[in-house]
Amino acid sequence: MYRLLLSAVFFLGGCATTAAPNLYAGQYYLAGDAACASFTSISSTRIMCSDKKGRPSGYRDAMTAQDLQVWQIQVMQNRAQMQELQGSVEQLGRSAQGWAQQAQQQGQYVAPQVQSVVPGRYPSSITYRQVGDALIGSNGVTYRQSGNSLIGSDGTTCQIVGANIICR
Repeated sequence: MYRLLLSAVFFLGGCATTAAPNLYAGQYYLAGDAACASFTSISSTRIMCSDKKGRPSGYRDAMTAQDLQVWQIQVMQNRAQMQELQGSVEQLGRSAQGWAQQAQQQGQYVAPQVQSVVPGRYPSSITYRQVGDALIGSNGVTYRQSGNSLIGSDGTTCQIVGANIICR
């Protein structure tokens, strides 16, 4: 469950650009990621990649029919995982709403702090990265799983709801 929640942070955050098949001169090449932002042909089945700054970053060979099929299967599997993840996140959100209502009814409700998991969208611009089984915020707080919650090294307890981390 923990890895699934951390995956949600990164998938919903859209932090990385991944390579995808690009048709060029009658062949498909995996390109479009940071290491192959642009490319030029060096043979009928090979391209030379350049990073975003135009620096050469290596070559890539044309994809075979089998390579394309494997890539398509992986995309379908990723979509299925995302649908499953979305269901889990929605269930977690419903659970969090129930917990908040219960706490409010008991008179112990503390308004949560909401921190965006999407880099650059929260005024403090806290970004998160996964290191091993921990999630580390750019503010220096390390989060680890405890049951269905994330516990911060600063003592905060957090839940992932949609594209947000809600901490108390």
